[in-house]
Amino acid sequence: MTAEIPFHYQTDDARYSIDVIRDSRDEDQPHYDVDLVRSRSGHFGETIEQRLTLAEYDDRAEAESHRQQVEDGIAEQGLSALGDAANDVRNAPILYDGHYLFVTYPPDAEPNAPAAAHLLHLDEPGVQSASLGNGTASEMDALIEQSEQAFTNGQAITLAENEPVRHIDGGGTAHWFAIVERDEPENEPYELRYFRELELADGTQRNDSYPVMPLSNDDPQSAWALPGLEMYLEKGDVYMAQQFAHDVADAYGQDFPEPLDLPSLNPDPEYYFGYGVSEDNQPALEAVKTWMDGAERRFDTLTIGEYGTLDEAGVDELELETVKDQQGVQAAMNLAESMAVEGGYLDPERDDPRIFFEDDAPPDPFTTHRERELAEPQYGIGAISANGEHFLDVYKTWGDDDYERLIVPQPDWETARLHAETAFNLQANDDLQGAMHLIELEGIRAGVIDPDRADLRLFTQGPPDPFETLAQRLEGEINPYWNTDDEVIDEPDPQAQNPYWRLETIPVNDPTGEPLGHAMHMVVYEGVEHDPEMVGTPAIPENEPFRMLEMAHFETIEASDKFGEEFNGYLMPGLLEGPELAEEVARLEGHPVEWKTLEGQEMDDYRDLKLTLTRDPVDWQPYNPNAERDARIEAEGLYTDPIRQFTTFGEDEDEPKVESVSPDFDL
Repeated sequence: MTAEIPFHYQTDDARYSIDVIRDSRDEDQPHYDVDLVRSRSGHFGETIEQRLTLAEYDDRAEAESHRQQVEDGIAEQGLSALGDAANDVRNAPILYDGHYLFVTYPPDAEPNAPAAAHLLHLDEPGVQSASLGNGTASEMDALIEQSEQAFTNGQAITLAENEPVRHIDGGGTAHWFAIVERDEPENEPYELRYFRELELADGTQRNDSYPVMPLSNDDPQSAWALPGLEMYLEKGDVYMAQQFAHDVADAYGQDFPEPLDLPSLNPDPEYYFGYGVSEDNQPALEAVKTWMDGAERRFDTLTIGEYGTLDEAGVDELELETVKDQQGVQAAMNLAESMAVEGGYLDPERDDPRIFFEDDAPPDPFTTHRERELAEPQYGIGAISANGEHFLDVYKTWGDDDYERLIVPQPDWETARLHAETAFNLQANDDLQGAMHLIELEGIRAGVIDPDRADLRLFTQGPPDPFETLAQRLEGEINPYWNTDDEVIDEPDPQAQNPYWRLETIPVNDPTGEPLGHAMHMVVYEGVEHDPEMVGTPAIPENEPFRMLEMAHFETIEASDKFGEEFNGYLMPGLLEGPELAEEVARLEGHPVEWKTLEGQEMDDYRDLKLTLTRDPVDWQPYNPNAERDARIEAEGLYTDPIRQFTTFGEDEDEPKVESVSPDFDL
């Protein structure tokens, strides 16, 4: 049970409290408002708030100090300590929880036809309805207009008489009281009963009810406890409604359980914050998880902190309850976890990432900070340019806001952009290891990564990386990519590792002989060595075998030649050779990665420069330099990821600006 906070006052059917919130108008300079909050419960148990800012501060500690002063004043003098603010807050704009609609059923009824007017409340649990009245359609239209005007002016809305007050709690359970006939009348044929109903995620419903008091008739005026019970429901205080109902039932000899003994309709656990006593006999604040195990209610607790007095504990409890009410269980339990870690009651490096440790309890519906820390990290790769220098910008992120950053210098902007786009595409194709190998090699070449480092990882912080670095793979071996010593390395057979290749453009017709365009191929001679210092074509024996890969289609020979020039600009000797890049281009263009060997007449026509291919127009796909980007935008919408943004500096600018939010791999 949650103890009442001395400075949380209730009067005129409203609750008053003091809140400190961060104003989001300037993200770089924190700004804090001290607000007087007047809150009420609507017809459906929803929260209705009015806020009045009492003061503004740049320092949170000063704002908290002001809040404490106001709360101390209220504790001594009541709301009169607020002066005019107590009245001014009643004129503040009304903030409603959820959305409201005023509707008439049926909507197209004739003016004199019977109709009903309803108020609908829409929020995450669903739609709730309350009756405003019944009559002719014209009468209900007038009633709707009158009710909408009252709603706009913040005035009370009158529901139809005898409409039971229903409260929907945060778990989706509906609570109400109603007068019904008794199954076994005995002396009194009627009784006041408490009802609960919950619709589960699978569409099934669970409900129960309990007797409160016997009645001699069904006149609501005879149920003297009903107004008080519904008052608590209107305020959203289900516990007090249940406690009051239990006390009344006990006085009449009815069987009504204690509130904490009421079985939960929801098989999922419930959470709240309460007080306990520490081993040092000090007041303690606890996060409590409770669930039903058959007919037994069970509990598990997390100590959040120890305090000198209950009033001190009440400050943190109010903050946690407010977060739970406004932001949900996830945010509240994350805050409780942080408080427990800070106070030394929870190990931040624990292997079991939970905060409630009962193994036979139902699982928690929230993710802890520790669970996020132990989850697989995310990676981002981009290129930046600043003050005439160019870099690869690589991020590893985990948890809520933890990250490690690696900056790799590049010789020029085009190289930086090329490497970033290549690494990005490797990662997008589920080859994170290949992307990070590229980054590792570039870091070694730039001198920012030591090839002989003792820690072989690429990132040294956060959870383990799901990839193996080159240093880890080659541990104990000589790595030819970064060896700079004078020792002799046994090189592999160059013909097997680096064969000669060239780009070949072949004309294409449709089955009727009409020209479609040209298809670019990668032609590889496995038995001919590629000499990077040689200008021109090496000597190729007349019958030297070769294989070909169709990689892209072009409408003109000029477009094919332009593509060939750009293709060569993307190569990285020793890391990304022509045949490998050709396969990647074929995949991006939607062509099968199938290497073919020419035979018979096709071989003769090819050697005589007479070969023309035949393709079905359905399979003809002219090259689109933006194909990957367009496909991503079509599937996901405009892509924006701040970690992968490309930035440049203007000549007169000190801060970077965004050049492109999405890598444009324009081969």
